[in-house]
Amino acid sequence: MTCATEPRDRMRESTSLSEIIVVTATMIQFEGMLGRLAMQYRRSADSTNRKKIAQEYSDLVDQLIQSGAWQESPPPEDQLPSTDMPAAYYRYWRGSS
Repeated sequence: MTCATEPRDRMRESTSLSEIIVVTATMIQFEGMLGRLAMQYRRSADSTNRKKIAQEYSDLVDQLIQSGAWQESPPPEDQLPSTDMPAAYYRYWRGSS
C-alpha cells in the first residue's frame, strides 16, 4: 500500500521548490546585473563604452525575457536612458516598440 506522503512524493515537491529557488536566485542576480550595467553606463563618458554596455544590457534583457520568469520591471535607476533601452524591454513590459 502506498501513502501519498511517501519520500519520493516529498522529493518531487522539494525538487520543485529547489528549482523555484534556483530560478529566483538567478533572476535576482540578473536584475542586479542590470543595475550594475546602468551604473557603469552613467559613469562612462565614452560613447564607444556606452554602446558596449548598452549591448550587454540588451543581451541580459533578452535572457530575462526568454527565461519566462521576469516578474518586475527594473526601477528607473536600473534602466538606461530611454534612447538606449532595448526595444525588447518596451515590447515585454509595455507592449510597444
